[in-house]
Amino acid sequence: MLRAAGDMRSDYERAEALLALANGRFVDAAIQPAFVEAATAIRSSHEQNRVLAALVRSEQREQPSHNPGATTAATYFTMTRARRRPTPVS
Repeated sequence: MLRAAGDMRSDYERAEALLALANGRFVDAAIQPAFVEAATAIRSSHEQNRVLAALVRSEQREQPSHNPGATTAATYFTMTRARRRPTPVS
């Protein structure tokens, strides 16, 4: 399903496929990096935010107690975004 989502050209269709995974609780720690990578490929900030918010909500449902050592979707996304930022031109 993640491969299919990665091949979709429509941001809306990609977001809907990823939302189905997140809302169906199919995103575990093993596939989370691929899920976030597919989400970051969405060009529309609105659709990307919908998907990442659903992922964070699914994590909150799965982990009611806070585990400071766990890498959450929000943390992973922040780390991924930091690596992707272009270098400012002087």
